[in-house]
Amino acid sequence: MGKNRCGGSSSIHCQYSSVLLTKPAPVSASITHRRGSMCGRSRLLLRLQLIPETVEIGRATQWLPDTKSGDQWTFGLGAPILDFSLNDTLEDGFIDNAKRVLEFWLDVDQKNLLRVKAGMYSFTMPDYYETNTTNFRGWASQEIIDVPTEKLSCSKGHLDELLSWLSRQLTRKGDITGATLGAMVRRHLGSDDPGAMTLQNLINAAVGKDNYVFAGVDELRRLIDEKIKSKGGSTVDAPDR
Repeated sequence: MGKNRCGGSSSIHCQYSSVLLTKPAPVSASITHRRGSMCGRSRLLLRLQLIPETVEIGRATQWLPDTKSGDQWTFGLGAPILDFSLNDTLEDGFIDNAKRVLEFWLDVDQKNLLRVKAGMYSFTMPDYYETNTTNFRGWASQEIIDVPTEKLSCSKGHLDELLSWLSRQLTRKGDITGATLGAMVRRHLGSDDPGAMTLQNLINAAVGKDNYVFAGVDELRRLIDEKIKSKGGSTVDAPDR
């Protein structure tokens, strides 16, 4: 197992990928998004059981009373995404259809992998999908509802890098409001990197405060806090810098 960017071990619990479950005839291919449900666990499971099913309409991950049992978690794999016999492979259009189905599910997997790399403890998959087609009723997402604060550092790091780049691009395109909002989020999350000084200077000039680099951004944050508190809301202090 290797280390991923978010500091955790890349293991079966946090990988999102399709697996082929093969037997002489017929052949079935199932998706294993259920493994993503275990991301964020503090320790590895001793056993993870994934059970193939023979239904033709698949559901997103279903949490059942017997899903967790001690150090073992059990999930049904739902309907296979492909189910065919060797004779089926000789039919006209089989290869094109199988390719279309696999490409659809691989795209779903790639997006979930991006979520994992960005430190997001969530996954999205089609619900009420049909075997051997790309038909499905809608999207279903699941996530850890209350992620421990220390586990948010990875997603914050990705967001900071993205907003730094995006704010520069928006500034060059004249969207100073959008760029300012990006700079405010970065500052709120604890970044001491000013990014493009052109943007910070514009913000400081607009707000009328320029005694330090982040004077304008910090003043905007203070004004927003005051507005929220005046309406009975509560705010969270920005991280110590």
